[in-house]
Amino acid sequence: MIVPTANIPFYWSKRRRELFRRCKRWYFLYCYGAWGGNDVSAAPEIREIHRLKRLQSTAEYLNGLTVRILREHFYRRPESSLLPFGMGRLRWELENMRSRPLKEDHNFPLLRKFVETPAELGHLAQTLQKELSCRLNTLESGFYGELCKLAFPDRVELDFPLRTFVGELPCYTPAFLIFRKAGKLCFADLNDSPEGALLHRYCAMARAGLPPEGVASFQADFDQGILRSTDTALNISELLRGIRKDVGEMSVLIPANDTADSNDFPAEPGGHCTDCPFCKWCSKNQEN
Repeated sequence: MIVPTANIPFYWSKRRRELFRRCKRWYFLYCYGAWGGNDVSAAPEIREIHRLKRLQSTAEYLNGLTVRILREHFYRRPESSLLPFGMGRLRWELENMRSRPLKEDHNFPLLRKFVETPAELGHLAQTLQKELSCRLNTLESGFYGELCKLAFPDRVELDFPLRTFVGELPCYTPAFLIFRKAGKLCFADLNDSPEGALLHRYCAMARAGLPPEGVASFQADFDQGILRSTDTALNISELLRGIRKDVGEMSVLIPANDTADSNDFPAEPGGHCTDCPFCKWCSKNQEN
């Protein structure tokens, strides 16, 4: 499979790093093979790869839903109660999931279990309602309840995932809540990586002119309702070398003619295959 890459943006993220190191074929299909697959006029093969990319496990969906609820509530609906607001959002998404034509819209969040067995949506809805209710109560009695006490001007809304630049290289990290507290610009991220904390500092410098000491980075634990500091003892030079190494290894597989060839991204079978959304597609195509 050969994919033109001239119009596909190249960027770094922890997720891309992990996919590339885990299995280059997975990385290729996720980053290149699925490109443009939400267009109903795209080739069937690309449409199918894109559909597989968008399918989410129950845990992935619940985490994404939690982010959507917290961002909407924190930045736009602070006067509403979190639990009823969040449960309303879940009901709305499940209804859309039920009514939308699955073959046409791949960008709307799709539960893998629902797509595979639509009759299970009722059972899935009960499970999600129970888990989301427990999670939102934990968050409200934990870090999110404290953040809701912040004045509205101290809530800094930026795009999710957060994009910033290291030199000319676009980089992304899933910082979903940004706020000012105790004289610092604080980033609540889904990742616990030091690279994420590094990107927070690049973002703060570019957007607000803040020095590194004016930034605080946290990883959010939704299940325990706590924020953990992730910005201790950052070795900036080492982190930058690691990112540059990733970029070099990834970009060398894209030749000068701006194409990506799946043959240059070998599959690496292993235990991770059971988690790969492209497992069946990859196996089928290796047999042909």
